Amino acid sequence: MDWEERYARFGRVFGDHPTPFLSSLLESGFLSEGFSAALVPGDGYGRNGLALARAGVAVTACDLSPTAVRRAAEQARRESLPYVSRAADLADASQAEAFARSVAPADLLASLWFRIPDEAAGCRWNALACRALRPAGVILVVTAQGLASPREEQSRWPSGIVWEDRSTTEETRLIGRLPLG
Repeated sequence: MDWEERYARFGRVFGDHPTPFLSSLLESGFLSEGFSAALVPGDGYGRNGLALARAGVAVTACDLSPTAVRRAAEQARRESLPYVSRAADLADASQAEAFARSVAPADLLASLWFRIPDEAAGCRWNALACRALRPAGVILVVTAQGLASPREEQSRWPSGIVWEDRSTTEETRLIGRLPLG
């Protein structure tokens, strides 16, 4: 079953709340660092991006599923949130480049349970996304430990990023900071 079918048939398959790592960061005051704009790839129906928008961050998101994108946009309109989502396949290099260019510059990249299956395409996307960030921009990464250990996940990103590992036994959880310039 592809993502479009999953969202069309089952709706909010991951619940209404953001991923626990993002929730803990929001509760801890992480956003007090002054983030103004975030890029959220693979945001589905918006559970993570909308949480960031509720915290005052202007969010640009995308997902493969037009149904999920439509649902996220409808929720953002109902709440008058600074959230824009569009349908895009970031494994497609031309779509990835167009999307990354359309949002630059951002302070925050929230790559939360977002994975491009082809590793080379995923590494290209990660590099593009980093170029859409301001100097000293922050990257949040969450994935399953079974998909990538913290070290494996870090190897898929450009060099020079300083990583903080907050992983659990179930999840790889990383906070990366780009160099100042």
